Amino acid sequence: MKETRIVIDARKLKIYTAEVSLLRTLRSLKHRLAAGSRLPNVTILLPTEKKQVDIDEKEKTLKLAGRIGQAVGSLLRRLGISYQGDESHGRMRINGLTLRRWFNPKLNNKSSAAAADLLPLPSRLAKGIAGQQRDIRNLSLE
Repeated sequence: MKETRIVIDARKLKIYTAEVSLLRTLRSLKHRLAAGSRLPNVTILLPTEKKQVDIDEKEKTLKLAGRIGQAVGSLLRRLGISYQGDESHGRMRINGLTLRRWFNPKLNNKSSAAAADLLPLPSRLAKGIAGQQRDIRNLSLE
């Protein structure tokens, strides 16, 4: 069976458009995983800038990451998705197995703090406020 792959060409996109297209691709892959299919590798093509630098009387050409590459790399790091490649090389690759593990994290039952982090934000805030109210009542009764 031939392995399919997804290529996101962000070389001519704006920063926010590239980020949104990556997030929408991740969302569609989440639905694929829920349907029971294997997740393909995702390749992101990024723009690079070439800059000539004089080092010890020699001219060297460096490839620098553009703003889009920096933004996409930052987004992936914030999401906690590991990737191969570098922004300055113009190509980043996310493995399908990495995505599957990211979509289905293993839960640690020993830690109650980890379970509290899985609650939606309003529930966590409500529990925190209820705990503060209980502490205030206990202080006023003593």
